[in-house]
Amino acid sequence: MKDELREKYVPPSFSACLMDEGYQYTQGNKSAKEYVTKFDEFLIRCNTLNTERHAQILSKFRAGLRGDL
Repeated sequence: MKDELREKYVPPSFSACLMDEGYQYTQGNKSAKEYVTKFDEFLIRCNTLNTERHAQILSKFRAGLRGDL
C-alpha cells in the first residue's frame, strides 16, 4: 500500500532532487551537533528510497564535515 501511494503521489523528480540536496549538504559554519541533526533529518526523508548502502551514507557524512574535526 505504501509503495502504491508513493508511486501515485510522489513525482519521479523528487528522489533526484532529494539526493542532490544530500550530496551538496556540508557542515559549513554549523556545529557538529547541528550538522548531525540535519544529516539525520535528511536520512529520515531518504529512508523510503533505500538506494544507498551504509558505506555510501557514511562516506557522504564524512565528506560533509569540516576538515578541522
